[in-house]
This record gives sequence, structure tokens and C-alpha cells, in this order.
Amino acid sequence: MKRLGVFVVTSIIAFFILLDINVINVKAVVPYYSDSDAMSYAPYGIPLGNLDDNSLFVQGSHTSGNNSVINGDALQLTQKGQNNQVSSVWSNMDNNNYIDTGKKQTLSVWLYFGYSLYNSEGMAFVLQNDPNGTSAIAKNGNDIAGGETIGVWGSDLKNKATSTDLANSAIQKSWALEFDANVNGDQDSNDINNKTGGAPGGSFDSYQMKTMRGIHDQHLAWAYPGRPETYTNVGSQTSTVWSGGLISIPNQVTTNYYEMNHNDVEETTLSPAATADLAWHHMVVTYTPPTDADPNNATLEYKYNDKTLAGYAQNLKTGQNLISHSINLNLSYLGVKKGDPLRFGFTAANGVDDDHTETNTVLFESIPSLVDADANAYVVDKTDKTKVSSSTDVMDKTDKSLNDVTSVHPKDDLQFNYMLRYNSGKEAMKPVTAKVDLPTNVTITSDGDGSIGKVIYSDGSYENIPVTDLNDDKTVLTHVLSKGLSSSLSTAKVELNATADAVPDANSALQVPISHASLEGANYKTDVQTPTFNIIEPQDTLTIAKTSEDPVTVAEGKTVNLTGNMSFKNLKTAINNNDMDIYYSVDGGKTIDFKDTDSGSGNFVIPFSSSDAKKHTIEVQVVDSNYVSPDGTKDVVSSNTLTYTVNVEDLSLIASASNNNPIDKLNDTTVALPNITVKHNDGSNIESGNLKVNYSITNPNSNDGKAVVGIETPMILGGDGTADGSETFSLNVTKDMGLRVGQNTVDVTVTDPGGHTSNKLTFVINVEDKNPVLTYGDKNNGKMTVVAADDSITFPLNIAYEDNIRFKPSDLKFTAKVDGEKTITLPKLTSSSLHDSLYFEETIDRAKLGLDANKNVKTHTVTFQATDPYGRVSKELTFNLDMVYSSANLTYKDSYSFGSLNQSPESRLVKRTSDWDIGVNTVDSQYKLTASAGPLTAGGPTDSHTLAGGLIYVDPNTGNSQSMTDPVTLSENNSDTTYQYHISNKWAKNQGILLQVNSNASAGSYSGKINWNLTDSI
Repeated sequence: MKRLGVFVVTSIIAFFILLDINVINVKAVVPYYSDSDAMSYAPYGIPLGNLDDNSLFVQGSHTSGNNSVINGDALQLTQKGQNNQVSSVWSNMDNNNYIDTGKKQTLSVWLYFGYSLYNSEGMAFVLQNDPNGTSAIAKNGNDIAGGETIGVWGSDLKNKATSTDLANSAIQKSWALEFDANVNGDQDSNDINNKTGGAPGGSFDSYQMKTMRGIHDQHLAWAYPGRPETYTNVGSQTSTVWSGGLISIPNQVTTNYYEMNHNDVEETTLSPAATADLAWHHMVVTYTPPTDADPNNATLEYKYNDKTLAGYAQNLKTGQNLISHSINLNLSYLGVKKGDPLRFGFTAANGVDDDHTETNTVLFESIPSLVDADANAYVVDKTDKTKVSSSTDVMDKTDKSLNDVTSVHPKDDLQFNYMLRYNSGKEAMKPVTAKVDLPTNVTITSDGDGSIGKVIYSDGSYENIPVTDLNDDKTVLTHVLSKGLSSSLSTAKVELNATADAVPDANSALQVPISHASLEGANYKTDVQTPTFNIIEPQDTLTIAKTSEDPVTVAEGKTVNLTGNMSFKNLKTAINNNDMDIYYSVDGGKTIDFKDTDSGSGNFVIPFSSSDAKKHTIEVQVVDSNYVSPDGTKDVVSSNTLTYTVNVEDLSLIASASNNNPIDKLNDTTVALPNITVKHNDGSNIESGNLKVNYSITNPNSNDGKAVVGIETPMILGGDGTADGSETFSLNVTKDMGLRVGQNTVDVTVTDPGGHTSNKLTFVINVEDKNPVLTYGDKNNGKMTVVAADDSITFPLNIAYEDNIRFKPSDLKFTAKVDGEKTITLPKLTSSSLHDSLYFEETIDRAKLGLDANKNVKTHTVTFQATDPYGRVSKELTFNLDMVYSSANLTYKDSYSFGSLNQSPESRLVKRTSDWDIGVNTVDSQYKLTASAGPLTAGGPTDSHTLAGGLIYVDPNTGNSQSMTDPVTLSENNSDTTYQYHISNKWAKNQGILLQVNSNASAGSYSGKINWNLTDSI
């Protein structure tokens, strides 16, 4: 930043005083280099286009005639010789170039600050959401502000009453990291305290009152330009301003001046550098979105001077010291929320004369909106199952789980990994070229096909790296990856195989230096390097040996225990199995890691089983990652490798049935097959899980003779079968599964939870091809006379089957059809006992049958049919109903009685003992009821005698009595009525039919007959 006027002289004087005091001053001995000299060292940069609407970046506000310049891929914001130049360049959000605040984003650039002993003002990296968009710039009134504002901070050249007024002249809703090439301000704390040291436009870098420190050199620092708290008033300056006109009048004008509150200020040399190549400074900025718990605070990390032009990690050369900070970025200050786009760019400013101008240049190495990616380099010790790494952010999940070490052992198998991960971007990453500087003290090894490694992609595909990709002296590998990366193919890992060299002796060590790799494509470039590590002799020798039979033969799916023991050469204490990682692989497949804490100290057991019947090889190695030698030295010690051989034979499942006799059924829709027993051929228990039964049912009379197939799961096994490992179950075969009338051939195979399928069992179920038979239950052959007024009609029926096969009546259902039209479903019979045949009466409500009193219909038919569960039907059985619409019928009892009496010389009338219930029911009919009675007799066939007397009828209306030797009229009605006439109910005890007994009648029990005669017309 730059003071104006007389204060320039003061600063220069102070500068030379410092030179006089401290003669060791870098700037005094820096050799001159030109911009063209520096540009000859320019690193890779993404092509930027023309800073127009179609480019990744657009030109922002700038001083008149002082726009930014594209030189090749380099963005020159200011140019040497352009006095008072202020310029800005912004990401083109219309072309999808921005920071996505909802994603992790990484931006990397190279910065060049020109050459000048007097310095320009510098540059600033800016994130902004200013309403002015790409026109955002620091302002001095209506003019663009330069000098110490660097085009981003507020300007106090004109009086700002408050820090808020000052902040309003900066780029709004922004965050900036300044690269301040010119220190502006008084470093005397007393002057600042007294508000006497400073001037407008030249105090931003004054002694920092909030952090109690001075700023003495070029530096980096950050703040929020549009926030009032970024600025602190440190004084004011009063000057005389003469008014114009005929009479000039002096006016006293006070102008406040401010210092900028620097955050994480770091003093460093920006320009000039010691040499032209060191004039380039690398910076990487990583944005991490906020968490849901703290949605306003993102994390922003910047690393400056993190690597050299060659891509190696920073060294301590002059001007190339690493500066790194991680800060909370308050998104609310920027007026955005997580997921919103955020513009980024650079501003820069030159000083007032040629000596204070520089070519401030930016080269974009990676842009997150174009391609956002991460990379890492690390080494895996495949022998000790460890890794040498400085970061696990970009790393295989398996490799992440390995312990970190800083040393390996001679002859260990090593794998150097250089991994690239695509995160996001509007473009896919073009294929990169991996250029790897191979380290010393390791030997690159090739496999049998001449490959020294592989490139493995996230989709599992890979490509071999041929040994021919090495240069002549085997120090550099150059391999062009065949595939680019994208959201659908996110990672590529370059793997190189190596072996650690032997050390000169047991007390010596070799250091393996870093292995640098550049990964460069058309739209992305990054550099990674492996950490350094040492090669040392192991502290002990770990030996493992087999204690189980080898080779061994086992049935398919059966578990065999592979056992062994472990011993150290030097360590005499008991082995702690908790420290021993056991690694094994089967047939060269994925390595499995476990600890055997169940076995005794120094022993291990590896259970092995396979369903693949063949010869298997199991390679085993043990690693103690917590070894401590007797003298207390820690190490990772790995064992020799053992190879076990297991021959796996086919495991089969055998099924058998308790019997295979044909099963004859008539109406059973669920048929239980004989018990089925399954077991493994080796006697091992059947695995836990679902037992599956695969069946097919074939019937020549159904489905065109084609089999009906299905799967049943009759039981769930627990894996603990009987002593011989067998399991027994029953299976029901149902009509729903495919049983039909006729011969059903049922083929069954069983599959156990282990996937073994048994031999086939065959069962035969004969469903009898016999039909039900309905016949009349009386001898009337279906002829019935029906009184239309009856509430119900009872049909006598008999049900049987052809050939008198026994059946359960409850299996059948019956229907009745009236007059060939209306079909009625009848209640099922309840008997579930077996019958040869069954007589039953079916009583059906007249209303249900739909028979009305229409006298025009003289006859009806009711046809019955029986159907069984398999759909077999009887022949139809038809009843013919003759309908009686006018009738009279008599109700009476089958027997009557009179009271008893003793023999007497007198004649007497004997009363009835109970109500005789004599009645007449008529339907639209007249009637006349008469009755006559024969003699009453007693005794048997040989001593029969007749009662002296007989039945008489006493008319209730007249009281006259009549002998019933001849018919007498009991009741009559001469009009057509429908009514129930209760005749005997109207008789008094001395009326109606009575018994006349003559004098001296013989004792005895007499019986006789009454003849009733009912006519329906008079």
C-alpha cells in the first residue's frame, strides 16, 4: 500500500536508515530480472480465453485504459509502467464459473508480483457477492480507488466520519486475502495511541492496536472489506482548503484516517525475489462447506508457497516460506447461504510512478467449477501391512485402515500410490499424464508380463504400466492414463511395485526420499509427493508354522480349521494374541485381516470352508504392529508366509421318503406326502436357513399334460439336525398347487440353505375319477303335489358316488335350479363321516324357490345337482311339482283316549281325556268334515269282545246326540276361504265326540277306529 505526497519522502528516508542499521537486507542484493525472464519460468496454466462473455473470467472495473491483459495463459492484472493502474478480473458466473458454497472446492494458482525495489501496491484474492457484480471495485467518491485499497478495501482519501462510511466504499459482501507489496503506516504505537501518526490514504498498515504488533514488510492478511469492524480510526488530519471566487476564503477541512485490522498477518517477500524462478508463488485455496449444525460458518484454508515450480513441497529458499491458515468464513457476511454460487477473482493496483509499478500476474492451475479434484501420494508396505502417508483424504478404504509408520524393512514389498479423485466440475477431467520421479534406495520391480504397476479406476477397470514407460536411467516414469475422470468414474490410482533395498548392515539405515509426481491434463494439474521414510532391519524375526494336517480334504461347505503357531527369535515373553494381525487370502483373492484372541498364546486358527469343489490355496502371514523389543524399541514385525492346501469335494444332499406307495384320494384337496428326510452325504449338519422344496405335478388330464412347478418352504432349519445331521419334514400337496382328477405324478427335489439340491423323489396321488350320484329319496320318482300356500317344500334326496366309493357328505355342495332358470346354492351337509350313501331331506322356503300363487302355473320343476371339491358334478335330478292352489286339509292326531270308569248298572257318557286338536285348513276352498266310528273291541284274537256302547257326537249348537255308526257332520263352510278352523277347540267337555257306555258293560281296554272324511266342496 502507498502513501501520497511528502510522506513518500519520509518513507524512503526511513527505509535507508534501516539499510544503514541492518546491512543484511535481501532487497539490496537481488539481481535484476525482467518480466520476460520470469515468464520463461511460467508454470502450467488453464487457458482463460479473452475475458469476454464466453470465457471463464471477465474483465471487471479498472482505471481508464488500464484493463487486464492475457499473455498466453497468464492473467496480467497490472503492467509495469502503468501508473496508478487499478484493475479487477472476476469469475464468469454466467459461464458457470464460481465457488459452489454447498460443496468442497479447491482452487490453485501461481502468483507473480513483478520486479521492483520500490514495489507496487499488490494484489488481492477476493470472494464477493457485491450487488454490482463484475463492476464491484473500491471507490473514492465516484472514482476508482487505488493505492492502499488495492482495489478492494475502503478508501479514506475523502473524509469518512465512521468506519461504516469507510466500509461502504469497499467491495461489498466480500472477503479478501491481500498480498500487500507496499507497507503504509506509522509503526510507532505511541503515535497511533495519540492519533498523531498517519495520514489519509496511507495508514492501513499502521501499528495494529488490536493485536499489539507492527507490520514492517510485505505481507499477507485477510479481512471482510465491506464490514465496519475491518477498520479502526487512528487519527484525523486538518488541512486548509481555499474557496474559489473573487475573494478566496480559507476553510479548515478535517479528514479521518484509518488502519485496517489485519487477520493472520504474515510478513514475507513478494517482490523482488532472489531469482526469476523464485518469483513465482503457488497458492492453493480449499473451501469446505458449513455443517448443518453451524450453517453460517464455512472453512477456508489457504496455503501460500506450498510447492516449488518443480512441484515439490516448499523449501526454505528466500521468499518461499510456507504460509498456511485455516479460518472460519462467515457466509452471512457475504450474503449467501450454503449451496449458493459465490463469485471469486483478483484485484490489483500499481503506484503513482514507474518505480512503483509491477506486472501483477495470475496463472490458474485448477478451477473448481471447471474441474474440482484432489490428489494424494503414499506408500503401502505390503509385507508389514502398513503405510507411509501424510494424508488419508484421497486413499483407498483398505489402505486407510493400515497403521502409519515411518520405516520399512529390507526386501519388503512396497507399493507407491499416486491417487487422483474427481469431485465435481462443469467439465470431465481430461486424461492426465503422470510423471513420477522415482526415489532412490528402492528397486522398481516388474511382474511376469513386463508390467511395473497398474492404473486402477473406480469402476474396477485397470491398465498395466509397462516397464517401457521408464526413462533410460530408470529414474522417471511417464505414463499417459487412458481414461479421464468424471462423476461416473471418480478415481484413478497409479500403483508402482517396488522392493526396499538391503541395508549395509544391521546397524545402518537407508532413507528413501520423497517421490514427486505431477498429474497434468488439458484442464487440470496438480503435484503430489510421498513422504520420506527409512529402511531399517527389523527388531526381531517372527516365524509361523503349521500345526494342522496339510494338505487336507473336506466336503463342500464343511469347515476345516487351519491351525498354526507363532514364535519370535529374540522375544522370550508370551505372545499377546491381541497384538497379532493374521492376514490370509484364498486363491490369491482379497486379503482378510483378523485377530485370534480365542486361541492360546502364540497359536491361531483359521476356519475355512468353500462351496467351490476344487483345490484351494490359503496364504497366511502374521504381523505384530505393536512389537516392543527387550530394549524398548518399537517396530512392526512380519512373519514368513505359509501356504495351506485344502481340497474341497462336492457336497451333496440326499433325500428319501418314508414310503412311495400310491396315494388314493377322492375329495381331499390337501394331501400329505410321506415324510421326507434329507441329509448331507458327509453327515454334516444342514446349514441354517430356509429349506426349499422344488416340486412339479404332472397329470395327463390337465394342462395339456405339462407339469405345474413351484417352490415350497416347509421349514426353517437351525443347523443343529439329528445325530447324523439329517432333517425330516412333511410336505402337503394341494389342489392350488396343481392336484387334479386322475393320476398326479409329483416330483420333488430339496435345496438346502447352502444351495445343495437333492436327488428327485417321485410320488403318485390318484384322485378318483368318480362322480357324485343324486337319486330320489322316496319311490315317487320326483313327482310331488304341493299346496301353494305351504311356506316350504321338502325334497327327499339320496347322495352317493359311483361304485359306492365312500365319501364325506360335507365335502359336497348342492345347487337347485327352478324351472331351468333360477339357481339356488343350498347349505352344505354337516356330516364329515364316511358314507357309502346318505339320505337327506332338503327343505327350501317357497319364497326362496320363487314359487308364487299364480294359478295359471300348474307345474314347476326343481332340478338338483351335487358338485365336489374337484369340480366333478352329478347328473341333474329333477322334481316335478303339481301345484294345488285350492284345497282343504285335515289336522288330527293318530290316537285319542277317554277316561277310565268302573263297571256299573247305569249307562254313562265318558269324556275325552285331552284336547283332540281336530282342525281344517283351507286355501280358497269350501269344506265339509264328517266322521264315523266302528265298534270298540277288547281282548286278543281268541277272546275278543265288543264294548256295550260306542262313540256318539253331541252337537255343540243343538245339544243333540248322534251315534257315529253312520257318518255325522262335525263342521262345514260353504264359501271359498283361506283359513284355519280349530274344530275341537270349540267343544265343551260334554260336547263333540264322546263315549256312550251302556249299563253293565264289561271291564277292559277297548280300541277302535274313527274314519274322517273331508271334502273341499259342499
